[in-house]
Amino acid sequence: MEAVKNRLTSPYFKEAYRSQGIFFCRNRTLNFVTVTLLILNNISKSLGVEVTKFLQKFFGYGQDASKQAFSKARYKLKPEAFIDLNDTFIQAYYSAGGFRLYREKYLLLASDGSDYELPWEQELREVFGVADNGQGERPLCMAKGVKIWDVLNQLTVASKLGSYNTAEIRIFDEVWQKALKLLREVQQARLLLLGDMHYPSFPLMIDLVEAEADFLFRCPPTFCREVAAFMKSQEQEATLHIILAADSFRKSRMKRVHGRVAPQELCVRGVRIVRPDGQETCLLTSVPASDLDAASIGALYCCRWGEEVSFNFDKNRVEIENFSAKLPQGIQQEYYASTLFTNLTQLIVEDAQELLEEEQRSKANKHQYQINRSIAAGLIKDEIPKMLFGKEKPVTFYKRMITLILKHREPIRPGRIYPRKRKHKLRFSMNSRRVV
Repeated sequence: MEAVKNRLTSPYFKEAYRSQGIFFCRNRTLNFVTVTLLILNNISKSLGVEVTKFLQKFFGYGQDASKQAFSKARYKLKPEAFIDLNDTFIQAYYSAGGFRLYREKYLLLASDGSDYELPWEQELREVFGVADNGQGERPLCMAKGVKIWDVLNQLTVASKLGSYNTAEIRIFDEVWQKALKLLREVQQARLLLLGDMHYPSFPLMIDLVEAEADFLFRCPPTFCREVAAFMKSQEQEATLHIILAADSFRKSRMKRVHGRVAPQELCVRGVRIVRPDGQETCLLTSVPASDLDAASIGALYCCRWGEEVSFNFDKNRVEIENFSAKLPQGIQQEYYASTLFTNLTQLIVEDAQELLEEEQRSKANKHQYQINRSIAAGLIKDEIPKMLFGKEKPVTFYKRMITLILKHREPIRPGRIYPRKRKHKLRFSMNSRRVV
């Protein structure tokens, strides 16, 4: 947090991320830092209410600005400012050490994408695209987001919001290169990437092996003839030698589509697992059997579900789709600001969780407990700017928030599955009330 604060208030940061050199020169109420933190504070209510309450909370009663003034000022700020701040946070976090590794060796990452509904505005439709199912229902303005997620530390390492019509794997290529660069500069652990059926491809697996990163992907039984033969063999696992250079079709496709020369062959490990619904599926990995056996590989792939849960948290608890902007620049500002806000929240939750686990060791409770992340996000809103404005020291702020969040805990009930019985369909849910 100290690194983010120093980056935000540095003279270079302002020069780099204002749209023109003449912007934010005068000493106005809505200056560069104030506008940045107002967006970072997660705008979820009426714009007029958010601006007024924010200014009065941090600058005293009598300070005010219209929503029109804020809307004009926000477009003088580049969205890349929030990407830069998140990069600063990520590098400071991994430089400090103490982060969780899988088997004390692998930094466990996952990648996935999700679609985001945007306001129905002409400029947004031109930039991000439209989703239309062609069945008579109204079309929606949509965007596609992809993020690299640290599974064990629950942080978004890098993300990108792109066009809805762009393939997820295309957006992933850019995000992965960004994450690879950030992580390689500050930590030495080996990277292990988890991905679903959208990700396995010969060029990607070759790129990962050449970058000295491991992978674990799920693929369909008909992914290639080598995988199909493996699935018919009924073996638990096998080393698959996928021929590339000697196969004219694969060789020409890699050259034409992916622009790279195919190596002689690609050696991967195939592992057969049985899904909860009874269907068999194949996992492809570069992790040797000496590090992880077949049972461990199956359990490891299930860890990818944490990223799916993170999308649910982003959309339904932080309300990342509750955009207040109507222009592409404003949409990108709020998307990347929400990513940084969630990361800052998780940093505090993580340390609070460690204290909670230490407290539980001396007790004989029926269940283990975890910090309620939703409540934590609601409590941290309106508090982060206090620290970043310099009104409270980061160490003091951090200890105060951990003490506050530590009180809000929920029992962990593994395997709990009960059918929901709704007596009435209420307009506002009693179990999922807003927290931001």
